[in-house]
Amino acid sequence: IDLRADRLALARLLDAAQRARHELSGAHATVVDLPFITADASGPKHLRRELSRADLEAATDALLRDFSIEKLCQDALADAGLRPGGLGSLLLTGGLMRTPHLRARVERAFGLRALDTGVNPEDTPALGAALPLFAPGAQAEPSAERAAAAESA
Repeated sequence: IDLRADRLALARLLDAAQRARHELSGAHATVVDLPFITADASGPKHLRRELSRADLEAATDALLRDFSIEKLCQDALADAGLRPGGLGSLLLTGGLMRTPHLRARVERAFGLRALDTGVNPEDTPALGAALPLFAPGAQAEPSAERAAAAESA
């Protein structure tokens, strides 16, 4: 089945792939099931595939190698004048950090295990952005719309 010309089918496939990646972060296998993904002259087509965590790792290893996640981590350490193991702690953020083999590669590159904060990795970027608002004496700056409304009042 070639879905490249069918935007709706591609969107469904992307959504299913994201769900599968998320599920494989905590399970060893999952099933991608997309009934009626497309149709041709012979009738409707269904996509059903069992995926394992090993399948995910095999599919992403080349990408991680080409992207050189380890080199990016080493460059970040070098820019900070540090060596692997030289950080006091490591906080991994974003949904991809749920992926065990990616998380392990980043931890190896930095030379330490990431903090277990109990916070969902997808939520940490938003929480980090909100932290300055909780600093003593912090005030949220009004948006341009609010400032204009206050001036005209």
